[in-house]
Formats: sequence, structure tokens, C-alpha cells
Amino acid sequence: MSTTSATIDLIPTKSADTTMKTALCHMLGIEYPIVAAPMGPDLTGPEMVAAVSNAGGLGILQAQFCAPPLLREQIHQVRALTGKPFGVNLLLHFPAEDHVAVCLEERVPVLSLFWGDPTPYVGGIADGRGLVAVLALGAQAAVLGTRFLASSESRAHPHYKQMVLEASEGDTVRTILFGYGWPNAPHRTLQTAFVQQWFGHEERGQESRPDEPVVGRTVIGGQPMPVLRFMGFPPNFEATGDIESMDLLAGQSVGLVHEVKPAGQIVGELVAEARQIISQRLAGLVATKTSGGQL
Repeated sequence: MSTTSATIDLIPTKSADTTMKTALCHMLGIEYPIVAAPMGPDLTGPEMVAAVSNAGGLGILQAQFCAPPLLREQIHQVRALTGKPFGVNLLLHFPAEDHVAVCLEERVPVLSLFWGDPTPYVGGIADGRGLVAVLALGAQAAVLGTRFLASSESRAHPHYKQMVLEASEGDTVRTILFGYGWPNAPHRTLQTAFVQQWFGHEERGQESRPDEPVVGRTVIGGQPMPVLRFMGFPPNFEATGDIESMDLLAGQSVGLVHEVKPAGQIVGELVAEARQIISQRLAGLVATKTSGGQL
């Protein structure tokens, strides 16, 4: 292949859409290798899931704390908002049998299993399709959580979203502090005054004392509940009380998030930026190597 033809082939033209599609995209039936991480316990509700899927990515519903009938209702809500593929995530640390049954009965396109042994729910590889699925599981898509946390459709508390916008990459810490009911589970959270107060004494958050002080209240899965100190429940928009003493989960990418936008717009901008990088930087880099130039 000549240098000229190599350069032309690598510059996106009318086939630009195919440059963004990976094997995982074809397998899942999505347009772009972008997945909205299932942020719990209920921050990724039906509206955000549908918005990401409608924009060409894959939205994943996190609704573990919904009773199975309410989970079924939320799946129906997603389907009412989008005809595109979407997923449901389940944490195997908690009882999941009934929730898995609902997902199978509702023929959810993608079932994501996390934090536990998936063996009871996975039958292994027995055909060519299974082989292709395994081959596709190698950096075929990007899963974004913090960015979609600051979306219009996210169910995160407004003050939580604002703190995400104001935080820099150095304003998060990896800890096990919020271990009430879920001990020894590392997580990354914003360094609020509450976190700084207890940092270095994370073992206190593992005790799950029944008399732990109440810092607020919320509604999850239709059920009102208190938020006890050290509980790992990030505040949704129904949370009240001392929001900054709750678990404000956020990744190190928080420093790149500066504005709340619709989830669909976020997907579109991610795709546009990726295409620009591919066409302006990577294409030129490969063309240089093809021509035998020095990097």
C-alpha cells in the first residue's frame, strides 16, 4: 500500500460511522462504544438509561433495591422511552435470584452481574456466538459513570451534582469508609469535610452499629428509609438531610466534568471528540509510520 493510499484510507469520509463501531457494538446492537455505568443504588434511572441508549450508547439500569415488581415496572418505563438496546445491572453481593428472573422474563437485552460469583447465572460457551462474545471482551467499549452522573436525567441529588462540577481530580479519595452493610468494599468518593474527618479511621465505618446516627432520609425503590452514618448510599434527588456526610461517589475523571448536560448530548460530544482525535491525530500518526518516518 502506498503512503498516499494509506493516508486517504485512514481519514474518515462518508463511512465515518464504522470507525467508531467495535465488535462489541455489533454484538449489542449499539452505535458507539460508550456505556453509561450503572450507578447505585438508583442514580441511573429509566430516563437516563433511555437517553443514553437513544443517543447510540448503552444505558444500564441500576435498580437492585427495587422489589421485583417495581424492577419490572422500571424496565417497562425504559422500553416506553426507547426501542434501543439497554441493560440491567445486579450486585450479586445481595439476593438477586428474583431480580434475575424478572430480567429473563422481560427479555432484557443486556444483563450485567457484579460483585459476586456469576456461575449460577452463566451457562458458559457452547456455540459460535458465545465465542464471538468472549473475543469481543477486550477493551471494546468505554464505561462512564462520573460523567453521566452529571447529566440532566441522572437521579443524583442537585447538591451532589454541583459538588461533582466543582471538584478537581485531586478531590477524590479511595477508601472503605462507607462500609455500613457492605464492609471492606473499596470505593472512591469526594473528599468532603466528613470524609476528611474520618480518613485514617475507616475501620469505624465497617462496624454497622444499629445505633449509628441518622444523617438523612431518602426513598429507594419506593421505600422510605433512613440514611445512617457510613451507609454507602449516594444521595438521590429524594434525599434530605446532611448531603455532604453521605457517600458522594465519584471517579478521578471528575476534574473533567464542568457542566450538567442531557445524557444524549454527552454521548454525541464523546463521539464527536473521539472522531476528531481519530481523524486528526491517529490517522496522521499511522500515515507517518506507513511512510517510514521517524516518530
